[in-house]
Amino acid sequence: MAQMPPDLYINGELSSTKLPSKTSEDNAFANLGKQEFPEITFYEMPPPKTITEKIESLLHGIVLDLPPKYDRYGYELRRSMNAAGGEAAYTSKKHVKAAIENTDRAMEVINKWEADVKGKIQSVEDDMQEQGADTSQKLTLKINKARVENFFAAARLWVNNNRSFLKLLNDPDFYYQYNDPDFNFGQKRDAEFFVELYTKRQKSLEDMHEYGPFRMMAY
Repeated sequence: MAQMPPDLYINGELSSTKLPSKTSEDNAFANLGKQEFPEITFYEMPPPKTITEKIESLLHGIVLDLPPKYDRYGYELRRSMNAAGGEAAYTSKKHVKAAIENTDRAMEVINKWEADVKGKIQSVEDDMQEQGADTSQKLTLKINKARVENFFAAARLWVNNNRSFLKLLNDPDFYYQYNDPDFNFGQKRDAEFFVELYTKRQKSLEDMHEYGPFRMMAY
């Protein structure tokens, strides 16, 4: 069943503008997503030896789960985004500013990760050119390249939508009061803009939940 969203008020009057409802499944995953991500030491996985193994490795940390110590990019991306929301985002400007800085860090991780994967794709294509490849390998590479491209597009949108929402909360000209779980805005347009950016953030989060290693992210 869907959980009722918080009420929104305009100068103390209940507004017809509403936040989207969350399903019980969403709430369960959100609770699980509130994890701790301490700094850890990362290690390199043994390099793949065959063309088939190299093609599969393109999805490491994207579709295929890895132990954190081998998942440098995925772990650091989740660590950067883990505190992008929650009650502190509505009550602490200090928290919001730190979260905005973390979205910048998250985007740097995405850029490095994508560059690394592109290098691996080029290496696979070179090997296939030199050694030859069967139809199955060629098809799997094509599919995995598309999945990788879709992931990085979704990840960038996820980070950017979180950043836009956080910047709104940090805008000195944007007035609201938070009284858990409800919000009171100075003007209707503020409430509508809040809902618009919140909804975009939640949609991009749902898209990231399609990737197993990111299924437990809450924001």
